[in-house]
Amino acid sequence: MNYKKTVTRRRFIKVGSQLIIFPLFGTQINSCGKLLTPQLVEWTSLVQTNDHAGEIIIDAVEGDAMVNNVSVVKGLKLKNGVTLELKTGVVFMSLPDGSVLKLSKKATVEFDVDSRKGGIIILKQGGLLAVVRKSTQKPYLIRNASALVGIKGTVFYTQVLSPEDKQQSNIPDDASDYFCICNGIIDYLDQQWNLQKTSKGVHHMAYFLKTNGQNIDFEYAGWLLNHSDDEIYKLIETMKGEKHPTDWIQGDSYQNDA
Repeated sequence: MNYKKTVTRRRFIKVGSQLIIFPLFGTQINSCGKLLTPQLVEWTSLVQTNDHAGEIIIDAVEGDAMVNNVSVVKGLKLKNGVTLELKTGVVFMSLPDGSVLKLSKKATVEFDVDSRKGGIIILKQGGLLAVVRKSTQKPYLIRNASALVGIKGTVFYTQVLSPEDKQQSNIPDDASDYFCICNGIIDYLDQQWNLQKTSKGVHHMAYFLKTNGQNIDFEYAGWLLNHSDDEIYKLIETMKGEKHPTDWIQGDSYQNDA
């Protein structure tokens, strides 16, 4: 199957009432993802190792952001539990393990991260582009409006959709989030944290996420919302030490701003 031929056709994937999606890497946008043999991952034990002592470092501010009514500036170290509110522009930050984040679209975010690697990031509104260092021992969990997403080393973009976003004709009215796994693997776990299946790809797999009772519906997007390969490459270049591979990047990507 070639997704380029079906971009205008809406496709739905329903995860049953006992399933939560945990993307880990990404899937190619122009070819079908492959179902792989499920990996044995003890997610609960990984999450329980969080020492809750991590700090988030502000690397750059291009706009206006606040934490507890204090302006966010380059070099500021954020403690767990604080809420960062982006008023205008973008903010770049790094996590204790060197993973890098870019907040946009008036994002509001909270953190509970480990002092070395892993932890929880709660995106309440706005957009988040991230390059996460690979770690099989301490993953990151990303919570948005619809799902809990497990990240073990990947590039991804997610956006909590506002009423203003949904005024755009190609964004479904009933979608609560957009999630693009830009590079890597997707894992599906049930509510008992049991891994059900894994799909793997290379370059961008994007969905609109919808809540449907206790279910989550996934509508295939087929286009990039507020992020591009060029933007990802620039973010990877800000990483200190070993950088995420860039051989999968294809240059200029179609980006639709909402």
